[in-house]
Amino acid sequence: MYDPETEEAEKKSKQQQTIVAPPLPPPELTKSGKPLTKKERKEVSTSAHCLNWSHLKAAPVQESNRRARLVRYACSC
Repeated sequence: MYDPETEEAEKKSKQQQTIVAPPLPPPELTKSGKPLTKKERKEVSTSAHCLNWSHLKAAPVQESNRRARLVRYACSC
């Protein structure tokens, strides 16, 4: 039996399945033009600027937040 709604739904589902992933970015190259090794890529990623957040100061605690924590702590005992 021919059902136009079913056929249209099947066409739409097939169209959605044909979506492909974007292409992979080209590999990073060294000065000589060769791709980086795994070890070199790891060194680059770990030496990235601002990777370590320990140099930043903690945000000052606002009075309302401090009070809320004290109330929560007092109620949980």
